[in-house]
Amino acid sequence: MRRISLAVGFCDNVFDMLRRKGQIMTDLNRICCLVLDEISLKCGFKYCKEEDKIMGFEHFGESDESDKVANHALVFMARGLFDRWKQPLAYFFAHNSSPAAKMHELVTQCIQRLRLVGFTVVCYL
Repeated sequence: MRRISLAVGFCDNVFDMLRRKGQIMTDLNRICCLVLDEISLKCGFKYCKEEDKIMGFEHFGESDESDKVANHALVFMARGLFDRWKQPLAYFFAHNSSPAAKMHELVTQCIQRLRLVGFTVVCYL
């Protein structure tokens, strides 16, 4: 697990791994559902020595970070519909609930990324 970078946002290395795994899967087994889960968090801050920054603020990946204190985490996961597999794809930190416009943008981007690596998203929950 230490070799896998799991930064806030979409995890590119996870999508690369899915691309390789998908090449040996059948078309039927690459059909999936996108699952979203948002949970409440206890507010707090942590200093990340590797990145030399304070963690604990709202963060939607890349350079989309605000000065609001994060109190929710949003996780994206793909689950196979015809095969028993599931894979976390991304996580984000939000202040209160994630805004609808941001959710729309993230869901669209996640579906596009899954399609690019050979998976078919037929629904999201």
